[in-house]
Amino acid sequence: VEEVLELADQVVLIAAGRVVASGAVEAVMGRPDLRPAGDVFEGGAVIETHVTGFDPDDGLATLGFDGGSLTVGNFAAHMGERVRVRIRAREVSIALERPREISIQNILRGRIIALDAAQATGDGSLNYDQRRRAEGLIAFAERKYGDAATILSEASRFGQCSTCLLLDLGLAQEAAGRPAEAIATYNRYVRQAPFTLARGEMFGFVLARLADLQTRAGDRQAALATRQRLRALWASADGPLLARLESADRGPLPS
Repeated sequence: VEEVLELADQVVLIAAGRVVASGAVEAVMGRPDLRPAGDVFEGGAVIETHVTGFDPDDGLATLGFDGGSLTVGNFAAHMGERVRVRIRAREVSIALERPREISIQNILRGRIIALDAAQATGDGSLNYDQRRRAEGLIAFAERKYGDAATILSEASRFGQCSTCLLLDLGLAQEAAGRPAEAIATYNRYVRQAPFTLARGEMFGFVLARLADLQTRAGDRQAALATRQRLRALWASADGPLLARLESADRGPLPS
């Protein structure tokens, strides 16, 4: 897939000996209905951007496009160079208000104009947990936090529960006033996160949320252990990641 993004302008998708889609890379790879024809075409979007700036001190680059800009880790490119960016749907979270004090680096304003809840698996059958997650996110967007927490909790019990789904569930449980459930969900996230994720900023954000909830619940020992784990993540972080982790960790430190 990465080679297609880098080299191709047009793409043809062939499945079972016939052409099922063809056209510009951005259009074809953004179609969720093509998932049954090839797992590489998972839900998401491909955006055409240009390099608009570099921050050598923090090791970051800025990519501009019609809908805004993205900040990414620095890479070998020149000012003005065209860069295609692939954003997977499973890497996107939805918020009703502009997030504050959060480690997520890119925040884009948008509007939900359509919903395809019938995410399909490779054999064409409906993926139940994906569909329920979509329904839960819609409930969250409508501020029906209790419904969102219930739907996302149900989705987390089916199939291969992703860490993104667990993060959505924890945030919904917090918004619904269910801190004990959110603590359990964030603990599950921490246990389930793969090694690569356990070294990143989203993992740090979850640790910060978990420590804050544990502190509010009066579980000082658990909160202290969680903060110590967060500090260990800080110690292994580079400069840009460290700054974002510090911005995420705003909860009171247990004494």
